Amino acid sequence: MRCRSAPTRFRWVKGHNANRGNECADALAAEGAAKPILDDINITIPLLSEPGGMKLNKLTQASAYKLICSLNSPPESHQAKILLDRTQSALESLNDGPPQDENIWRNVRHPDIRRPVRTFLLRALHSSLKIGEFWERIPNYEQRAQCSVCNEATESLEHILLECPWGHANLIWTNAKSSWPACFGAWPVVHLGTILGCGSLSLLALNPNSHPNPGHSRILRLLSETAHLIWVLHCKRVIQGTNHSATAAINHWTNKINHHLTLDRFIATKWNQKLVT
Repeated sequence: MRCRSAPTRFRWVKGHNANRGNECADALAAEGAAKPILDDINITIPLLSEPGGMKLNKLTQASAYKLICSLNSPPESHQAKILLDRTQSALESLNDGPPQDENIWRNVRHPDIRRPVRTFLLRALHSSLKIGEFWERIPNYEQRAQCSVCNEATESLEHILLECPWGHANLIWTNAKSSWPACFGAWPVVHLGTILGCGSLSLLALNPNSHPNPGHSRILRLLSETAHLIWVLHCKRVIQGTNHSATAAINHWTNKINHHLTLDRFIATKWNQKLVT
């Protein structure tokens, strides 16, 4: 039955009720039982038809996770390896040393980073964002491959986030630098690797004579929010045709940062239960 290419279905019929198939099967069974020598029947199961895997009613989350971990992971793409090297080089001057690749991938999902921003950073590390050469392969959308503001030939993520002279990126980064508290040390030089590895920032080099303060690193991880906002404004301009003014872009950034700081204050505040109720 496993070797059959067509589906097999069973239908119960009442025995000894003038059903032709049932009567013939009964006659063949009686004929076989009356044979003096038993037939040598091959009952081995062909290799290709043997059931594989595990029964669903026996599958547990632990066994499924063990099976997934045992599978060979796909090879790392060349572009992802280049971006990881750039991230390590950018973080080496801020941390004690360059972080491992495993730490960079794991810290992209840092609790301080919102879920939409995590998705953005993961796609950026995998070079799967729809920019530049992606649009060159789609008919009638080739114009999206170049920057719509400064007419850069082939747009890249680094150009969008840091290099475009006529977009809002420079204005937003300048505002972020001016808002950085001076007591936390000097504002670090922002590279593409700094943005992609913001979950692994520790700011040890900014305060070499004091103990590392996790609050400083938490605030600097808002680099991811700034980069994500620039990306969102870029997508709205390219896809939806929405052009934001410089004032609107700064207001977007200010509201986003203030929202995060307000949440941090609420989380860090010890509330009096009697007053709250």
